[in-house]
Amino acid sequence: MKKKKYEIILGQDLADKIDSMVTRTGKERSQVINDILESYFSAESLSFRGNMLVAHINKKALENAGFAVYYREGDSAILLKSAIRHRHRPELKFSFVPADDMRSLGTVKLALRDNNVESLRRFQQFASDWAALEQYYLKDAVDMETVRYVFDEGRFVRVLARPSAGQDISTEALGNAIGEYLHTIDNEVKLYFGAGDIGR
Repeated sequence: MKKKKYEIILGQDLADKIDSMVTRTGKERSQVINDILESYFSAESLSFRGNMLVAHINKKALENAGFAVYYREGDSAILLKSAIRHRHRPELKFSFVPADDMRSLGTVKLALRDNNVESLRRFQQFASDWAALEQYYLKDAVDMETVRYVFDEGRFVRVLARPSAGQDISTEALGNAIGEYLHTIDNEVKLYFGAGDIGR
């Protein structure tokens, strides 16, 4: 990689911290500074891509009339709400938060806001069944160690895996896919609840 020489002046505190890292790592001072700058700009780039991803999810979510969307331009996360048609009016609350590292795309969280015990039990059963279906159909396409779930009473959490190395997928395409995923879950939860007579 081509290198360019710079002369920089640092405050004493920063210089002392860099010298401490030089001693600890055994690297040249210039390499330590280079590593710090690379890490900083990588984090900045990751944060920017995360914000762009959320913006594309917002655009896709607005196509679904069933979602109430809580998002402002520049936000680093998105919140969606959707009502289930039952007498006690349970509410689904979706959120997506981009990852702050390269291990995943981010985390989808789904919560059922309802005090009805039978509703919460059925939602937990839905979450378990949904995860089982995903694991069955994705097992040949995705490294399942990168797909993680948490589900308990009234809550479903899904960590989204990053595309495999070599897959050139735009942020817009990923945002559309995640928005469609949220829409699909919303529909399926409502169909699942519609199969019974909870609270009627």
